[in-house]
Amino acid sequence: MSEILLKAVAATDAQGLRDIVLRANFTPGASVYDGDDDHGTLHIGALSGNLFVGVATVSHSPLPGGSPQQAWRLRGVAILPAWQRKGLGSRLVEACLRHANDHGATLIWCSARWEAFSFYESFGFRVLGPLRKREGYGDMEFAFMTLSPT
Repeated sequence: MSEILLKAVAATDAQGLRDIVLRANFTPGASVYDGDDDHGTLHIGALSGNLFVGVATVSHSPLPGGSPQQAWRLRGVAILPAWQRKGLGSRLVEACLRHANDHGATLIWCSARWEAFSFYESFGFRVLGPLRKREGYGDMEFAFMTLSPT
């Protein structure tokens, strides 16, 4: 595997890769998230030469039903299939966690597919609440996961 460079990328670049990897069965543009263009939001991309192979996003966002603390949401972790299981997701998540911590996060949360729980648990995230289905995702089940930064 060639050397991978992590760097901040534009929201539109993040959205394009998220559409391909995470929302292939949706209409184009389905990966535009609230907060994508907010000040402080980080879209961190993984590049192999000129090839954009992965992305993750973290933004200031309150946990639904939670207190208005300094909460940040990790979302849109997307790696091209040929580049998965090579440690890129971990590197992207670590960069997002650092960014949130550097900006005073008191809580970091995500909505994860149950199949990905162990990945997020490896960073200290814990499941919060029940599994539930989301519209447009068929039988996939998701749950909120939270992490209290140190």
